[in-house]
Amino acid sequence: MRSLLFPSIALTLTVLLKTSPVVQVREALSTIPIDNERRPTAETVAVLVVGSESREEVIVIAAKSLTEHVITPLKGKYTKVVTTYCLSELAPSTRAQLLIFGSADESDILSFEAMDQLERLEICFNKVSEKHGNFSYYVRTRPDSVWLEDMSLSFRHEAIMTRARGISQGRITMQHLSWPTGCGCEEPGCVMVDDMFAIIPFKWKQAYFVVDSALAIVDAENFTEMPEQIPSDENRLFYLTKDWQTKCPCATLWAEGRLTSRLAQHEATILVHAFNFVLAPPRKDGSEWRQRKWGVRVHVGDDWRDCG
Repeated sequence: MRSLLFPSIALTLTVLLKTSPVVQVREALSTIPIDNERRPTAETVAVLVVGSESREEVIVIAAKSLTEHVITPLKGKYTKVVTTYCLSELAPSTRAQLLIFGSADESDILSFEAMDQLERLEICFNKVSEKHGNFSYYVRTRPDSVWLEDMSLSFRHEAIMTRARGISQGRITMQHLSWPTGCGCEEPGCVMVDDMFAIIPFKWKQAYFVVDSALAIVDAENFTEMPEQIPSDENRLFYLTKDWQTKCPCATLWAEGRLTSRLAQHEATILVHAFNFVLAPPRKDGSEWRQRKWGVRVHVGDDWRDCG
């Protein structure tokens, strides 16, 4: 079925691109039948380390912490764990260090240019998919994130687990947030996702990684899986809706807002969770918020408070 299906899709796209405006092409994409994908039978995890960090000392320290606190615990729990680095610059000495400390094969340590972090994420996801196929879960992290404790939580089939850039409800600590100023969302029932880290289940992989919404929608509409019951999780569970930009103006700014808006178009489920990592000290020419040392501040995780 698949061998006959792909050529027919390619032919359809060729005709559409030659004869139709972009809007008509996107509308027509939603009518193309796609072979339904299924979540792998065995529980597998892809760890995608994606970013523009190039300082060897930072990458190596972060890689050591990732291996100790994330990858090693995952290997003890899941059938298969594959780690891929997708960086903008990569010195030969850094590559050699990653082969020792990064838990990645040489062919999974990549460097390439991209317009922005969302494009880099998509390229990395595509490369992982082409080489390794599908995974039950995708862990998206940065090459300058230093982990401080083992990841011991259970992953969820139905919800993207991440920190919040802004949140309007729920019982939280500073480990639930990527920004220090209050809860960050005034409108009730709103959230803006953090773009530093996420655990993405198979169901939401296209919505999270694929920039082209039309193609992601086609994939999402052809996905079928038995629903899973999800508890309330301290009121930190959010079911995004297509009107999120109108309903939640607090969730539309910056790169995090772009990602949140795209996830809302697919009505993704978001679970805001605590993750204990910090960012490495910034470069001297780094962004203003990093210069204020928010990123490198360590939070003990016992400063509970209620939003909303």
